[in-house]
Amino acid sequence: MQFLAIFETGNVHRAAEQLGISQPALSMSLKQFEDELGVPLFRRLPRGVVPTEAGEILYRYAASARHSARLATEEIAALASGTVSKLRLGAGVAWTTTVLPSVLSDLHTRYPGMLIDVVTGVGDQLAALFLAGEIDVLLAAGSMSELDAPDIKREFVVNLAMRAVADPDNELARRDRVDPADLVTVEWAGFYEDEGFLHLVQHYMAERGLGAPKIALRTNSAAALTSLVKRTNVSVAWTAPSQFSPELRLRF
Repeated sequence: MQFLAIFETGNVHRAAEQLGISQPALSMSLKQFEDELGVPLFRRLPRGVVPTEAGEILYRYAASARHSARLATEEIAALASGTVSKLRLGAGVAWTTTVLPSVLSDLHTRYPGMLIDVVTGVGDQLAALFLAGEIDVLLAAGSMSELDAPDIKREFVVNLAMRAVADPDNELARRDRVDPADLVTVEWAGFYEDEGFLHLVQHYMAERGLGAPKIALRTNSAAALTSLVKRTNVSVAWTAPSQFSPELRLRF
């Protein structure tokens, strides 16, 4: 718990306050732990600490152990009280409006006594929650290097098509086809903190010798994104096609 507190606060003093112990005692405990392992877990900076590669590795396993202990406690408590089991599911914003509804319906039918908590967000946010043990299953698009660990099982689910979309009254939406170069000249709306999307779209445009599009508006809500595209002068968004109409037909 002491290591996790230091890692997650990034500061020995704040971690000590959180744990209710003195900073010297926590610093001594950390040094003894590092001496036992034979490697430093953090690099000391003037205003805090940052994990070393060894610290990053240890955090994955320590967070997983904490998560397992929490699940065991919850399951034992549920067994004692006769209450239902629980699944904590994290899903990308596009998934919640496409694939996930039918999945949730099927889960509810198969396991009528199970409580399902659904957390919606972008992949980077959900990956952090998953690694911290806050969610049990993660549905997200793309590859995330932080999830490339031997204790994490990954499984392909489905290809979820992504399209550039616009309001029907937008000039681009009235065209028969749209060139990728046209998309660079207009403002975009997108999901908040969706770094995975930004990387993919920049790569997509760079392959065609184009610059990255300008992101003018961001939100973490699919409904809000729809409203922004329809009611502002932002031209396009990049999302699951079922959320908008019409799609922009791209010429490659």
